[in-house]
Amino acid sequence: KALIAHQRTHGPAARPSTPVAPTTTQPTFPCPDCGKTFGQAASLRRHRQAHEIQTPPGPFACTECGQDFAQEAGLHQHYIRHARGEL
Repeated sequence: KALIAHQRTHGPAARPSTPVAPTTTQPTFPCPDCGKTFGQAASLRRHRQAHEIQTPPGPFACTECGQDFAQEAGLHQHYIRHARGEL
């Protein structure tokens, strides 16, 4: 936007003839409960429902905060978030 505004100060001949391509960075939607990220808000909403279902505790529990996981890989990702200071 700043470039276009600047180019307008130079008159019509200085403006580019083709529009600038928008950025292709896809927004991410992180889960506030576990940190997993999703490319679409609908996917995050569907995932959040899993946190609301009352399930028995998983066999893998965090020794720092007590959060439990059904799979060891989930606990591993959780420990990484602790190490980064995200939790």
